[in-house]
Amino acid sequence: MEINETAILDDRGFILINGNEAKDFLQNIITNNIEKATDNLMLFSSIFTPQGKYLYEFFILKQKNEYLLECEKEVLPEIIKTFNIYKLRSKVNLINVSKEYSSLVISLEKFNEIKKTQLLKDGDIYIDPRNENLGAKIILKVSNSENIIKNLNLKIVNKEKYYTKSFNLGIPQI
Repeated sequence: MEINETAILDDRGFILINGNEAKDFLQNIITNNIEKATDNLMLFSSIFTPQGKYLYEFFILKQKNEYLLECEKEVLPEIIKTFNIYKLRSKVNLINVSKEYSSLVISLEKFNEIKKTQLLKDGDIYIDPRNENLGAKIILKVSNSENIIKNLNLKIVNKEKYYTKSFNLGIPQI
């Protein structure tokens, strides 16, 4: 992707995970260390069956005392169902907030420009933890997306351009 291009990943969904035991709950079922998820670092993780078979992959963002999980929109209900199986009596809430959030992808160059000038006020921006050459993601409220795209002087391109780049870097999309 070029420096001023963005793709809107409208095929992504979001689950808000909060509650007193959210951190411990996630630590016990995901394949990565939840401690690595910070306000500045997006975590890429997955969940397996008890037998070790792959089920789902997702990104986890830490937002204060909550976690925002970004996944494929079509498997979101299945992820919530799987998490509910493991939830038992844990004090954890799993809320589908896909209508409230949006995911944009930008180039690494644009990420560096935004970070340097601190242009982004109403969204979270992270380098893709799978491969920095894939660029960065901006996670924002849907209601802010038009303004942010305009303020950052971004041109919307087809998301297939991003997925092709991802595939060429050896990161297949499901």
